[in-house]
Amino acid sequence: MRRLWLLVVFFGTSPGWGQAQPAGPLRLSLPRALALAQVSRGSYQNLQLEEQVAAQAARAVRGLYAPKLGAATDLRYNIILPTSIIPNFANPTSGERVPVSFGTVYQASAGLTFNQPLYDANALAQRPVAALTQQLAANASWQGRVALVVAVSQAYYEALLRETQLAFARADAVRAQAAYRDLAARQQVGRALANEVDQAHLAQRNASLAQAVAQQYIGLSKQHLLATLGLPPNYVANLQLTDSLPQLLRRYADTTAWQETPPALQRRPEFRQEQLNADLAAANLSAERRGYRPTVGLTGYLGANGFNDNFLQTLHLGRWFGNAYAAVQASVPLLDGSARATRLETQRLRQQQARNRQADLQQTIGYEVANARTQLQLAWQTVQVKEENIAVTARSAELTALRQQAGRALGREVLAAEATRQQAQREYLQAVYDFLVARLEYQRVTGTLTD
Repeated sequence: MRRLWLLVVFFGTSPGWGQAQPAGPLRLSLPRALALAQVSRGSYQNLQLEEQVAAQAARAVRGLYAPKLGAATDLRYNIILPTSIIPNFANPTSGERVPVSFGTVYQASAGLTFNQPLYDANALAQRPVAALTQQLAANASWQGRVALVVAVSQAYYEALLRETQLAFARADAVRAQAAYRDLAARQQVGRALANEVDQAHLAQRNASLAQAVAQQYIGLSKQHLLATLGLPPNYVANLQLTDSLPQLLRRYADTTAWQETPPALQRRPEFRQEQLNADLAAANLSAERRGYRPTVGLTGYLGANGFNDNFLQTLHLGRWFGNAYAAVQASVPLLDGSARATRLETQRLRQQQARNRQADLQQTIGYEVANARTQLQLAWQTVQVKEENIAVTARSAELTALRQQAGRALGREVLAAEATRQQAQREYLQAVYDFLVARLEYQRVTGTLTD
């Protein structure tokens, strides 16, 4: 119901899939993008369906000990009656054997068969196997959810960064055009050289090209985000991201979160998967061993048979004869060649493989946590330094503007100071992006990443 509600909210405020382009804006915050991806990505939905499949398989295993009742009916036409050879009872001393045909042309039967397992070691051993298979499916869904959060968040961060880069590229183009016009005007009065004007003109063209490139990149980054969300690309023109990099920084800048490294092994779905694989191999090994124990069950039958040479009289219930029995059945497996030994050895090898992968993952995860923590701390320090640079360059730009008003600075000096201030802002936003990505990686490797 939650997924259905999200789809109704999303598509209730935006056009359907079949239209060429949405009529209104598609406004997405990061939390809404994450929620939308979970209901629109088919690959993630399949992981959840696998959980349901595993749950049904576990339910089927639990039903192996449930009583079973079946009904069967039969109407047989004997084209040739079966023949048996019996002693000649009319003259027993002759030792003669005579052929005798038994039965009727038509034979009908109907009955109920009841079965109740009393002891089946293999069926009991399948229960932990089914439970571990269900846990593996849940772990795969967890791993898919982590991967989805990482992919959507990174695509969202990238689209935000591309938007800021486009804004800076536009400002660079405006500033380069103003510098070119200023030098061209100064050249006319003999206060600027021709090569200075040419360089300014070249800078203007490069700035225009950079703006065009940034425009293309923003379109590609939004298409990438839509693809990650599982949405068609025709939403690009109307896609609006409601968060910003500084807002996300304020939301996630909790430095206490990485002061102490949390235990990451059991929180990592990859490590949990290998642990479950080892447990599953052990459970399969136990099931193979128990599969050669005797099985005991209770069975019963209640039915009736009708015999006659006339078809209609065969169906007359008054000429049917009852039949019923109850029995305790036992089955003991004896020999199967080398099949059992082969399966046992296979499960032992799979268990050892899973243990070896666990040991390798333990070393890898330890390094990943230490590296991600260092990268996150460095990224945070870079954000702080770049934020201070913004304040310094902003004061420098203000002083240059005041000097121009007093006639002590040229217009190009003001433009250069403004370009330096903007470069500091650009580097700050890039540092914020790097911090958010580093934080995302730190949460992933420590197993603390949530929706």
